[in-house]
Amino acid sequence: MKKRIFQLILLLFLPLAANAAGIAYLDGQGMEKTYTGTASEVTSVTEEWTAGWYVVNSNVTVSDRITVTGDVHLILLDGKTLTAEMGISVEGESSLTVYAQSVGKSTMGALIANAGKSDSGTGIGSAFGSLEECGKITINGGRIEAYGGNGYYGSAGIGGREGKITINGGYITAVGGTASYGAGAGIGGSGQSQNADSVIITGGVIKATGGLNGAAGIGGGGHDGILKNFSITGGWIEAEGNYRHGQNGQGNANAIGGGANKNSAFVMHETMVLIDRKIMLGHVYGNAVLSGDAALEENVILNVLPNATLTVPAGLAFAVDRHARIVNQGIIYTDVSLPNTGTVYHITHHVIYEAEGSKLRVRCGNSANVCTLGTNELTLFAPLKTMTTDNESPEALLIGENWPEEAQAPAVGYEELVGGEYVPLSAAPTQAGRYRAYAAAGNAKATVEYEIKAPELPAPLPETGDGSNLVLMCALMLLAVGGMCLGLRKAKG
Repeated sequence: MKKRIFQLILLLFLPLAANAAGIAYLDGQGMEKTYTGTASEVTSVTEEWTAGWYVVNSNVTVSDRITVTGDVHLILLDGKTLTAEMGISVEGESSLTVYAQSVGKSTMGALIANAGKSDSGTGIGSAFGSLEECGKITINGGRIEAYGGNGYYGSAGIGGREGKITINGGYITAVGGTASYGAGAGIGGSGQSQNADSVIITGGVIKATGGLNGAAGIGGGGHDGILKNFSITGGWIEAEGNYRHGQNGQGNANAIGGGANKNSAFVMHETMVLIDRKIMLGHVYGNAVLSGDAALEENVILNVLPNATLTVPAGLAFAVDRHARIVNQGIIYTDVSLPNTGTVYHITHHVIYEAEGSKLRVRCGNSANVCTLGTNELTLFAPLKTMTTDNESPEALLIGENWPEEAQAPAVGYEELVGGEYVPLSAAPTQAGRYRAYAAAGNAKATVEYEIKAPELPAPLPETGDGSNLVLMCALMLLAVGGMCLGLRKAKG
């Protein structure tokens, strides 16, 4: 009790960080902002955070559990680390928003919330044994490590009962606690089958591991917890759900979704990179853009799905272990060497096909250091056959050089103009009509229109009634081949 009174007295005299230039930070969209108000410095005795702004401007350790009350904003200055040895409680209507000043992993500030050595509850979220729901937790940046406590039941790394978590950026490691009566999710619900209300991820590099007794990597706590609402529009996510005790590989929780007794894994159709570390298999969905340095670790296979793209912006690192693999069925944009030592298997979808009139082109969908196709072009020409009676080939001509073997071979076909519409044909036409030849590869289709004509016949000679037309015809024949005309005159009457 005396210790608590002493700490409360100290709180009255905590130093305040007030800077005329303000304190810079990055918001949820990565935009630089400046807080010009007064922020409280976090010290070793700053255990009660009430509504307002706080700043970590030195390396500091808080040995007791920190309690957040009201709307609290925390700025991690570059190069500074806050260690919360018993974790941070955010419950009820309270909220905690964490900011960094930069995006570099080696330069940004850090928060380590480690309840894993005690029964003190989540790393960040509900306290152990609390009947209160988890408050709102938003991480906009920083290097965050959160470890749930072990005990009667395991607590979540980040979250807790009905957790509401938003991650917009940063490097996040979240590990759920392990216990006999259900483990905690890495991000989401705690043990005893606690649910996660919502998880929203727009960016960041995230590793979430469920505790060793039926908890999801991201989602429900063990064993029956569920993830009620979920949205991902970016980020590199590595998640691992874990088995129930005594199941010997059965009853595994989802990487993202419900606990071990719930088969409700979310259908991944949003934009992200998701790696299920339990099975060492990952997929790229949508147009994923890395927002931080990432690494593909040993024995992991990453599939870039058809119509998906993975972009590694300049300045970021993307390391690939020599025993990892990338199976590229989509497009990879990167200015870094890819991979460093691993293997990339390119499938035909990684090239781009384009058509312009009669020209068909193929080019790399990847940067030049992982794709050597260059740009290649073929031109489609109409068949030489223009008359039904000539002996020219009816086949269209596709002319060009160096069409790459890795690219899809163009398919040549023909269509006939019937009633204003082109109708497919099974072979090159030889009869009179209007036609269109095409060369198709991927979704591109080069075309050329042409016509085959029948020879024109001479106009019929007019009848004279006396057979003089026959005489004229005979005369023409004589001029052509020689000979005579006999009995050609039509008898009168």
